[in-house]
Amino acid sequence: MSSFKFTIDNIAALDVPASGRKEHHDTECPGLTVIVTHAGTKTFYRYGRIEGKPERVRIGEFPQWSVASARRQCRVLTGQISQGINPQAVKRQQRQERSVGELWEWFTKNCGGVERRKNWKKEVGVWTRLLSRWASKKIKSIERADFVELHTESLTGGPHAGDRLLGLVRAMWNQAIANRWAIYDPTHAIEFSKKVSRKRYLKADEIPVFFLHLFNLSRRPRDYLLLKILTGARSANVLGMRFTDVVWDESVWEIPGGDSKSKSAMRIILPPLAMHILRLRFTDYGNQQWVFPSKSSTGHYTCAKTAWNKVKTLSGLKNIRPHDLRRTLGTWQRKQGTPLETIGDSLGHSSQESTKVYAIGEESAVRESVERAIDAIFKAEEKNSENFFKLHLIGVWCACGRRLDITQ
Repeated sequence: MSSFKFTIDNIAALDVPASGRKEHHDTECPGLTVIVTHAGTKTFYRYGRIEGKPERVRIGEFPQWSVASARRQCRVLTGQISQGINPQAVKRQQRQERSVGELWEWFTKNCGGVERRKNWKKEVGVWTRLLSRWASKKIKSIERADFVELHTESLTGGPHAGDRLLGLVRAMWNQAIANRWAIYDPTHAIEFSKKVSRKRYLKADEIPVFFLHLFNLSRRPRDYLLLKILTGARSANVLGMRFTDVVWDESVWEIPGGDSKSKSAMRIILPPLAMHILRLRFTDYGNQQWVFPSKSSTGHYTCAKTAWNKVKTLSGLKNIRPHDLRRTLGTWQRKQGTPLETIGDSLGHSSQESTKVYAIGEESAVRESVERAIDAIFKAEEKNSENFFKLHLIGVWCACGRRLDITQ
């Protein structure tokens, strides 16, 4: 060991040892040392006793760290030690802290997946587009201002994009706090966007033109959209419908609890036309599991966006979405005087609050309500259709309609 006044020139001129390392002390700043290794690196340390034991606290390499900067940092460390703070323990704790990337891996394994989170695929997209830039950051280093900046950026994709980011970060940090990896939620006091309940449905004068273009589709998207409006079921349930879930002799579709939004098993009434469509599909695809089989990774039809956009564009209907077909059945039930609780039962609502946009009744009352509403929709078609449109319905609609008493 040697002691001398550190200067840039003196340190630059230090000899490199043939092996091992050599330590030098600064005469101007107590505790400041520089260690030269046989590889030629020169690193500043603060050397002294911490909690009764001699320890070195690394400051940084020369020349990235100047002599003046190293002296200032050495004095800071000495001050912390005098206050009972152990810089080495702080560093060890920081190294042990989890990063946001590690939190995401844990969250994906323990809380993620489509079986646990219904919007999981979209949340993976949120991570890829936005949150992944935090992957190397420590969880405890993320502050509210960091999230506000990211949330503001996400809003360029609309309020729903901001809500997805908010929901995912809040869920992740709830788990981090539970695991004691964080003590603060950066989304605190940030609210989801206020959603306006939609009331859009197919009106009487819109039904003919909608079905005109619906029947010009190929069979699979046509049958899918028909079953949506005839059952009022959610898109994911219709797309993933299994033949084994159909109780043929009761004209009922039983949706397992694991497949429903409410996580409760549901019984959906199948009117005659729906049963007719299902029997035709069973004749052609009954040797397979799915009502709408495909070559996708799930094994079933997953999206009818192209077909829907075609019907929407050609029909000229404004502001219409696939989910509005579900609302159409409920609204036409309401038009026939059906009680809200019966409508809620037919649509599989878990609470009466969900039904107020347009509780549980007897199944016979539900069936009567659904069939009465579909009859009203048929009458709207008859009243507003032209003869050429009716031709589209002869082989598909009227052939199994209740008015012709053909239900088998």
